[in-house]
Amino acid sequence: MLVVAPVFLALTMARQVTTYRGSTYGVRAEVGLDERARVALLKLDGVPVGHVEGLAWFGAGGDVKLSEALEATFARRMIRVLSVRRAEDKSTVSVTVRVVGFTLSLSLERDDENGGAEPPDAGSLDS
Repeated sequence: MLVVAPVFLALTMARQVTTYRGSTYGVRAEVGLDERARVALLKLDGVPVGHVEGLAWFGAGGDVKLSEALEATFARRMIRVLSVRRAEDKSTVSVTVRVVGFTLSLSLERDDENGGAEPPDAGSLDS
């Protein structure tokens, strides 16, 4: 995880990152999304998942790709990302994960306190 923080710090210094937060059934999630780079820092905390943090990005078809380290951590903890969708008005991100055989849907609200304004020429995640 020592590599994740410097990489994400470099991204946040050069880019506009929008943070989304939410929780359900004891699982808290936070996503720091850089639309231009199509990269996100994902954090999950809670009893069923422990603390998990890592980088993810969007593939050509809009599917979510996890870093090798995050994918390995998810596999060990039996976590799988089923879907990620953002509301058209960009106010929420919906994340559906499978944790130890249970499906959890989290609605993450944009954290406007972190300067949640969108970059002026941001592309769409759905492209």
